Amino acid sequence: MQAIVDREAVKRALDLITAPAILVDWSGQLVGVNDRLGQLVGASASDVLASPERWVRLPTTPNLPPDGELPVRTTAGEERWLRWRPARLDTHALGVDGVIWSAEDVTVERGERRRREIEKRQLQDVFENAGIGMAFTDVHGRFLRVNHSLCELTGYSEDELLTMTAIDLSYLEDRRVELGQIRLLLNGDISSFELEKRFAHRDGSPYWVQVRVSRLDGDPGPVLLTQIENIQRRKDTEQALRESEERLRRLLDNAADVIYRLRVRPETLFEYVSSSAARVFGYAPEEWYRDPELGVKICHPEDRATLVARRSPSELTTAPIVVRMIRKDGRVIWTEHRINPLLDDQGQIVGLDAIVRDITESKLAEEERHKAALALEAANHQLTEKIVELEQRNEEIAVLRDMVELLQLCISADEAYEVISRFGPRLFPTSHGSVAIIKASRTAVEHVSGWGDGLPGEPVFGLNDCWSLRRGRPHLVNDFEKDIVCLHLRQSAATPSLCVPLASQGEAFGVLTVQMENGNPIPESHVRLARSVAEQIALALANLALREQLRSQSIRDPLTDLYNRRFLEETLERELMRAQRTGRPLSVMMIDVDHFKRFNDDFGHHAGDAVLRELAALLKANIRAGDVACRYGGEEFVILMPEVTEDAAVRRAEELRAAVHDLTVPHRGQLHRSISISIGVASTNHAATMTELIAVADRALYEAKHAGRDRVVLAARPADEAEPA
Repeated sequence: MQAIVDREAVKRALDLITAPAILVDWSGQLVGVNDRLGQLVGASASDVLASPERWVRLPTTPNLPPDGELPVRTTAGEERWLRWRPARLDTHALGVDGVIWSAEDVTVERGERRRREIEKRQLQDVFENAGIGMAFTDVHGRFLRVNHSLCELTGYSEDELLTMTAIDLSYLEDRRVELGQIRLLLNGDISSFELEKRFAHRDGSPYWVQVRVSRLDGDPGPVLLTQIENIQRRKDTEQALRESEERLRRLLDNAADVIYRLRVRPETLFEYVSSSAARVFGYAPEEWYRDPELGVKICHPEDRATLVARRSPSELTTAPIVVRMIRKDGRVIWTEHRINPLLDDQGQIVGLDAIVRDITESKLAEEERHKAALALEAANHQLTEKIVELEQRNEEIAVLRDMVELLQLCISADEAYEVISRFGPRLFPTSHGSVAIIKASRTAVEHVSGWGDGLPGEPVFGLNDCWSLRRGRPHLVNDFEKDIVCLHLRQSAATPSLCVPLASQGEAFGVLTVQMENGNPIPESHVRLARSVAEQIALALANLALREQLRSQSIRDPLTDLYNRRFLEETLERELMRAQRTGRPLSVMMIDVDHFKRFNDDFGHHAGDAVLRELAALLKANIRAGDVACRYGGEEFVILMPEVTEDAAVRRAEELRAAVHDLTVPHRGQLHRSISISIGVASTNHAATMTELIAVADRALYEAKHAGRDRVVLAARPADEAEPA
């Protein structure tokens, strides 16, 4: 009981200390912990006392770091640092012989100290690894510390430099260059300065450097950070540039052309005029310098506006201009001016560089050549027109031949329409046109292909709205006072137009329309070409129509107009491969008319045919656009349904079966209603090949028949794929 009282007394004594505190006996055991330490680690004092190794590294004098700092771990896993100090306290009355340690949280202080150490190391790394020479000097210029780059730059070793001053490195004639700036720096008038001067290498050779000196205030006093960069290469480049400019000036002064630079902002003046100005214009360079407007004044009055306009901010082109100039002796000469604008940072013209050449002799020679050229041009004009016309005709024939070749290879009317739209702009450039086809009803004409900007006329119009279809020959409208415009072109009645009927074997089935986009009259060559184009288009479309008719006859059942068995097998094989490739479902319905033989026997084959036609019409009305309905043979039908699951196929089959109940078959004045169908459904879940799929659907149909007819049966899956019961 005494031990418990003692611990409570220890805790009360520790709680009198305002900082985190612990009591450690001489054996190193933790005897007491105050609440402030528990609050710091996020646990109760009793928890810390129970397992101190989880929270605190106990301070003991032999193992305490020099700075007296040890880490503690909070319940959140955060590490915090405490600086421990022993406190004198009479613990004898508490029944404990040990030391009380009080702590100060120095986590922030320690982090700041580490940050400064890192920054110091980084600064040292920058100093040592800098690509330019760097050094710290005292206020007298003595080197306190230098980096490796400075040693390489000067040729001296680090030990040698530490016995020298910055002035010792300067070239003899440049040693006092920076003294005035250093005084200002030491007096605090400036914080840094920068200058260029020459240094003397250890081998005695001079070289140019750029020196940057900054003042750093510290303890015990200020030091100077000096950065030294070798700029000898830049100085050599500047010297070479000056020499090049001098050579250029001598070259310009000796040039045959007049070369000048005119400054227009902030004031107008000639900055340079070559000496050749005296020979070309009769005015010496000094006269140009005195009068900045001399160049404009001696320009011929009729050409003065051209020369002045080239100085405008809106004229930034460097293309040459030719103007007449009046020499000092009054003679007029022709000159070519190549003017290059000088722009400031805002893109404004601040000056002009110009080269002026006397082209009087070449101008006179050009006039003579021009007269001769006019005569030659007149002689060759007719020949050129004939050649151009012949070349154009040859090009049209070549393009037409290419179009005809592609039209002959087309396998559908849509492909032919695409070919026409692509070749239209090549055959009739600067025009827009269209091809319209008479619809099967022979009551309207519909646009199917076109080219150019906009559709000429109405997209759909009547046969009597086009004069070419009425007359059976081309209808040209160039003169709006004499010619009659087709009604289907009334929206663009003010544009010349040409309509050519598309006819084959004496029957028109469409019209070709061409309108000029620029409003110019349609030339006769276009009319001849349009006739040929219309003839070839008509022939190609007629062949396609015949080919499509023959193909339809080969894949359609003549009685029901459904696809036949041959088409079904081709389509089913293709769709089955696609379903296997994409993993999507494919379902098939096998349909049979119930008691069809009895119906034929009772009402005759004509009535049976009527039943098959009406059933086919119902099938076509109740399938999707992507489904395929076929007459498989006799009274059997097959519906192919891509991307339809077997459950959905069964639902659709039930809907179809129910719809047949309402089917009426008119025949010879009678309505036959007692018709039903049986349906077998199968999908790719039941078979992997076309033959197997049809066979499985047929077996399901047989089961429907056997079970009493007028029903839908889903094919059973193979035994190894059947779903568990």
